[in-house]
Amino acid sequence: SDKGISALEGFFKNLKQLEEFKFLVSNCKEVTDKGLRSLSESLKHLTEIRTFEISVHNCDSVTDKGAQNILDIVGNSLGKLETFSVEFDGCMDITSKTPKTILELSKQISKDIKVVELNFGYCISIKDEGLNSIAELVKSLEGSKLTKLQVQFSGCESITEDAFENLLDAVRGLPESLKILNLQFNNCYNL
Repeated sequence: SDKGISALEGFFKNLKQLEEFKFLVSNCKEVTDKGLRSLSESLKHLTEIRTFEISVHNCDSVTDKGAQNILDIVGNSLGKLETFSVEFDGCMDITSKTPKTILELSKQISKDIKVVELNFGYCISIKDEGLNSIAELVKSLEGSKLTKLQVQFSGCESITEDAFENLLDAVRGLPESLKILNLQFNNCYNL
């Protein structure tokens, strides 16, 4: 719940570096944008994270504003980031704004990035603009040390073939270091 998350405020105030940060919540109707803002505030002093994993599944009260709050955590530490994993699977109020926010963050990501995992499955409010933002992000990974790319937009019924083709064009330019490519677009009826 938001109350539980807010209990973390102040707990991490002296923390500057983390090898790994993982935050996972699932089916939590009591977790809202406010709770994610509290988490972001409690970790605002971080200047270095190597592995950043956020997984918010089926949390009906999380919107783009909450996603922005949680993504702010990694904002100051992108230069050392090696793994970037973001999942908002089944969060119905996440729109194309969140992938656009991730695209803006990606402009600061180090070329040492090795893993990028993005899951927006069943975020039914995401349209082509969101997938096009992710295609731009993928293009920016050219020349990186990327070994794994996972992009999941299953159940995003508003995504069309044009946006999907933009993503495929971007994938063609990925570095030779890539070993794992996972693209999931199940139940996207406009493809």
